[in-house]
Formats: sequence, structure tokens, C-alpha cells
Amino acid sequence: MREDLDAVYEGDWQRLCPSRPLFFAMTAGSTGRFKYIPFTAEFREGVA
Repeated sequence: MREDLDAVYEGDWQRLCPSRPLFFAMTAGSTGRFKYIPFTAEFREGVA
């Protein structure tokens, strides 16, 4: 999963997302390395 998230952050958003991410949330998991989680318009509509 990290490889896919890194690719999305680097611009290959089609790998995981239905549309270009609006922004990225940064989180640190149990590995200690930061992860960038993409937030799309579709996600925002789903949680609104």
C-alpha cells in the first residue's frame, strides 16, 4: 500500500483515486514513517 500512496503523492493519482486529490493528510503509522493520504472530491462528498 505504501508504494501506491507514494505514487499518488508523486502525481500518479489514477493509481488509487477516481479524481485528482484536493489535498493530502499526513499521518504517521506504526512504522514511524509519514504517509500521505489523498482526499478527493468524492471522499469529501461521502463524508459531508
